[in-house]
Amino acid sequence: MTNKEIIEQNAEEKREIDWDLKEMCLLANVDKNDIDNVLAAVYGENDGADWHYIVLMKDGEHAYISGGCDYTGWDCQASASLVKKGSLDEVVEAVPEEENYYKRGNLREHLKKQLAHEMPFGLISQ
Repeated sequence: MTNKEIIEQNAEEKREIDWDLKEMCLLANVDKNDIDNVLAAVYGENDGADWHYIVLMKDGEHAYISGGCDYTGWDCQASASLVKKGSLDEVVEAVPEEENYYKRGNLREHLKKQLAHEMPFGLISQ
């Protein structure tokens, strides 16, 4: 499947911005209203593994947003960052292959498989 086909197929499947992504946008100084669609996600947990999202921005660029928080949630010990790139390939390459402490497999591959519809949105393969 080409990137153009992936983008067109994902455009048909609009996904809402969830609460965790909204909180990460605040921390990363990103206006959530600038996000057009959530294309892929690997969910995290409080005081555990981070959240990872690939999104399409309304200006046509793609972005990788990641972040995490402690057990109290997004208000105390939390952080998030954004990497914005023009193409989907460039943003996928910005995703780390692994997280430091949590062995959930290759994050980049999980997100790539979701983008290609080889894996359900939000899930990871074990």
